[in-house]
Amino acid sequence: MRQITTLNDSYKQTFKFALEGYDDIQIYLEFKPLQYAWFITINWGVFSLNNERVSVSPNLLRQFSRIVPFGIAISGPDAVDPFSNDAWLNGWSFYMLDEIDMADVEAIYVK
Repeated sequence: MRQITTLNDSYKQTFKFALEGYDDIQIYLEFKPLQYAWFITINWGVFSLNNERVSVSPNLLRQFSRIVPFGIAISGPDAVDPFSNDAWLNGWSFYMLDEIDMADVEAIYVK
């Protein structure tokens, strides 16, 4: 599990994540102030996920676990979804999960 520490309070943010043995993952985050929420768009090879609301989750991409070999974990204070543009600077964290991390998270779900 690797924390993305480059996130800031910009309303639109883009970064690439290198996944060993695979193509880079393109991630675009956008804060929508009228909805008090962050939204994520992911492009990886032929897989695309557009404007998914970011919520606190041990694996935001769990429903795609048979399609993609990575996941995204979001944590925050009191398990509240990130609701401000400065959320990444005020207690919320964004983590990229690899296949081993995803197996550990799945073990938590199965219990």
